[in-house]
Amino acid sequence: MFWEALSFVCVAALVLVGWREKRPRRLSNGPRPRYRCLAISLDVPYYLDEVGRCVAREVVSVQPEVSGRITEIHFTDGGGFEEG
Repeated sequence: MFWEALSFVCVAALVLVGWREKRPRRLSNGPRPRYRCLAISLDVPYYLDEVGRCVAREVVSVQPEVSGRITEIHFTDGGGFEEG
């Protein structure tokens, strides 16, 4: 009987301590200082770094119209079509 009463008192005390009203804490240092600065507008370069691969839109194979070896190539990779 004694231990049951003691355990009831302990549980009741813990419940009452947990239910008491908590007061909001006051700031001891006062309000925080506010800083101001001047905003400026500048042109900045835009970089895009991403992971991937680059693939050509068109693939062209160069073949001679006559039999023989190709000794010279008169175009550069990535160059456009030039008439003339």
